[in-house]
Amino acid sequence: MRQRDASIIFASACLCFLVFACRRGTEQDADQKSAGTSGAAKGPIARVNGVAIPREPLEKQLAQVLGRSAQSGREMKPQARERLKDSIVARLVESEVVRQKAAALGVVASPEEEAEHWEAYKKRYGSEEAFRAAIERLGTTVDELRPQVAGELPRQKLLGQAVEGVTVTPDEVKAYYERNKLRLVDQQGVRLSEIVIRVPPNAPPDEKAEKKRRAEEVLKKATAKKADFAKLVAEYSEGPAKERGGDIGFIARNQLGKPQADAVWPLKVGEVRLVETPTAYVIAKKTEERPAHQKTLEETKDQIEHTVLTQKRQQAIRDALAKWKSEAKIEILEKGDEKIIAGERAPGPSEPPPAANPTPAGT
Repeated sequence: MRQRDASIIFASACLCFLVFACRRGTEQDADQKSAGTSGAAKGPIARVNGVAIPREPLEKQLAQVLGRSAQSGREMKPQARERLKDSIVARLVESEVVRQKAAALGVVASPEEEAEHWEAYKKRYGSEEAFRAAIERLGTTVDELRPQVAGELPRQKLLGQAVEGVTVTPDEVKAYYERNKLRLVDQQGVRLSEIVIRVPPNAPPDEKAEKKRRAEEVLKKATAKKADFAKLVAEYSEGPAKERGGDIGFIARNQLGKPQADAVWPLKVGEVRLVETPTAYVIAKKTEERPAHQKTLEETKDQIEHTVLTQKRQQAIRDALAKWKSEAKIEILEKGDEKIIAGERAPGPSEPPPAANPTPAGT
């Protein structure tokens, strides 16, 4: 379930970025696109090697983020809004730099690759209905989104080339282990099986009393001689571990709520106790204990190698992006208001006021 939720969140983030990704064109096209927008600002927000980045993606993304902030009751402060503007412009510029670099190197995707990528992209949402709902929330269409998704393939291929040949040596794995040894520890833990009797939020007293009575009856059965706990789980539990006989695996003390931790930690293996939580009555059985354990290099080698490889690939991509941007002629035409940003931290009593003409960002 958590993996699926994470995939949906990731897919939604990707959709947001794609919907507002740069729509390339000439400066004349950008001026025409922005002619109908409100406010004094018009024209492109930046140019990369003479190619204009239109204002529309910036304005749309700003409006959406500010709208979500207002709906949540947390109106974005002016300083944060201006920094957000800079961040969006930077991402759009980077997207255009990568697009131009891919085109220059002849990095393209075949129609078959685009079709396969599109289907994989939709599957991140779990269902066609969830995908369509996400599109509707963002105010876009499949016809608008599909070419943008396809346009990400050359970017992915180009960045894939940037990490080719990146490897991890045994010495790097060992050095990481020594630096992080204190964190590579299995905490003391217990293994629990649970029978969960759920209590609805705001349940009336009589319903809560009935749930408690049922939980106490199940507790008597669970503590009887030769009790079959897994059978009781199958009969009474309403918890997510029901199909596993109630087994929730090993868990550290800080992963439990305080009432449950205080109740089950002193138990001996095989003992059972009834615990009241804000949402349920839980009949918990301790089935195993595990002392704290310092993981060895051999135990963590694969995990460390994956971590270090990911870090090195991310650095290789950052280095490649920095190089490509340094080689491009980039003109930033739209920036966050520097005076507003500078006012984010008011000077203290003994501090001088901000400079009258602060150095522009990026110089």
